[in-house]
Amino acid sequence: MYMYNAMVHSTTVYSPRELFYSFAAACPPDAMVTAPALEPAGSADDYALQALERLQEAAAFTHTVTAKEMQRMKSYYEASIKPQRFEEGTRYYFSI
Repeated sequence: MYMYNAMVHSTTVYSPRELFYSFAAACPPDAMVTAPALEPAGSADDYALQALERLQEAAAFTHTVTAKEMQRMKSYYEASIKPQRFEEGTRYYFSI
């Protein structure tokens, strides 16, 4: 999903992520993924094992990138909010 949202679309000339958050992704998808040339699998079992390894690598990579993005966005959010300050002796009413 990250890759789709980070890719520039031909109709809008922007990525969905850039339109939604008003800034581009930290790293363009083309720079993140390198596809090395693989030797053809000798059998269906070999192909299945290769595909499983590639999917696991892609999932781990996506998890890492997403975690970094979440931390960055969290820091932006926390910088923009104002903390509540309560003074001693003042009455506050809370509804539950």
